[in-house]
Amino acid sequence: MHPPPPSSPFAGRGNFWRWSGVGRAVLASLVLLPATLLLKWRLDLRGAVKSELALCRAANEAVTLTELAAQQAVVPDAENAAIALLEIWGEEDPEFWEAWRADQRPLPERRGVRHEPALPVLGDQAGIVGRGEPFTPAQRAAAEAWWKSNEVRMSRVSAALQRPRMRFPLNFEEGGEMLIVHLTALRNETARLRLRALMAAEHGDAAAALAAIESSAAAARLLEAEPMLLSQLLLVAKRSFTRASIEEFLNRLQPSPDQLHRLSRAITWDSAGERHRLALRGERVFCRWTYSRKARDVAALALRTLAEFPEAEQPSAARMTAELRLMRLSGLTDADELLLLQTLRRAVAAAEPTHANRAKFLTAFDEAALKAQDFPPRVLSAVQLPSLGRCWDKFARSQAETEMMRLALALERHRLDHGTLPSALEAMVPAYLPAVAEDPFSGKPLRYRRLDHGYLLYSVGPDGVDDGGRRPNPKAREARTWDLAFTVERPDLAEPGAPPWRRGGGDTPPVGE
Repeated sequence: MHPPPPSSPFAGRGNFWRWSGVGRAVLASLVLLPATLLLKWRLDLRGAVKSELALCRAANEAVTLTELAAQQAVVPDAENAAIALLEIWGEEDPEFWEAWRADQRPLPERRGVRHEPALPVLGDQAGIVGRGEPFTPAQRAAAEAWWKSNEVRMSRVSAALQRPRMRFPLNFEEGGEMLIVHLTALRNETARLRLRALMAAEHGDAAAALAAIESSAAAARLLEAEPMLLSQLLLVAKRSFTRASIEEFLNRLQPSPDQLHRLSRAITWDSAGERHRLALRGERVFCRWTYSRKARDVAALALRTLAEFPEAEQPSAARMTAELRLMRLSGLTDADELLLLQTLRRAVAAAEPTHANRAKFLTAFDEAALKAQDFPPRVLSAVQLPSLGRCWDKFARSQAETEMMRLALALERHRLDHGTLPSALEAMVPAYLPAVAEDPFSGKPLRYRRLDHGYLLYSVGPDGVDDGGRRPNPKAREARTWDLAFTVERPDLAEPGAPPWRRGGGDTPPVGE
């Protein structure tokens, strides 16, 4: 019988190595599982972002700056109002506009334009010329002196605005750093045209007033193709200036059928909803541009935006830069971009200014604001979305004002045909109107009331409260609700038994006051 072999130093270690292999596998899985899940999460997010972008491209909507630039139509110089306007502006301030054309940074300081303090609309001490009120002697003198020195210039501006299209030399590839100083110049031209229309109406010169209104309306129409939010907001402001000019025209002059036809044609422009959609689609491209920028540059841009909201937390530049770098490494940037794209898709669908859409639009941004604060935070969406969420009311107001202009012109045609104003707007359907337009802030038809010497049209406005057509009063100490109103009062519109006509009687108070 043989003695047992001596035990090997490795005897009995098979199980150890077998189990240690399992241990290594378990350990590896514990390490790899989170990495795998993170990778899957990132791939899913990237796929969701690509799906959102595919939806945009399927609708022929740009999603990059290159695509946006490619969608801008080429405009021949002879048809381009921008060329003629830049020539006028360049003569007045050559250093600034030559630097802008050459894309020099920083731009030189612009030459200021000084106006007589009492000059209506433009002067810093002119105050407000009330509806239908005559100019004061100081306002009249300032206006006449201004027109004497600007008549030739304004004729050139009006001629430029008669060109069929307008495209300024904008470098879309610069994204949020693009210089858009032409917008300020365009706004100034609209203010001058409003002054000219007001002056002419005050002097009883219907032809000159009408020509200025047509130029003002053309300035708004020519901006319709510019796909930036600021451009479309300026368009809204231009339409509001045109509304003010038409209201003043109708308060000072009795329009003829031909003049009413020309005014109706002047405000034949795209709906405010279409302008709102274009602005949101363009802003989507410019917002996405921030995701391609260096974290330091994006932080600086975000901090400038946050500075507009004093109630919001104001992080340091170093902290925000570090957070943005971490976001990109971890894939949180994709989650941020996805929230932005999904919210703007909902916003575009609810951009048309109808009462039903207002709740949908505001809900989309309210929900995005909450989600942006959840973990993980969506820093860029939290910065970029709030300003877009406040735009619906501006475009809805523009639509309401446009519809009130159309209603006023229909009322004037009815008066010419029948010698009196209708008792209700519905009486003008379908002879003068296809339908009575909806108030985007209430979902009901726009309001109408006969006055002793005219009529009142109004929307309840963003607060949703019917104040009987009361306008905001900047002199009122207490905060009060108010409406968006269009009021016309003239002696030829007097009701039987009305009290004596008094020019510039001011806005009619709501019923019950």
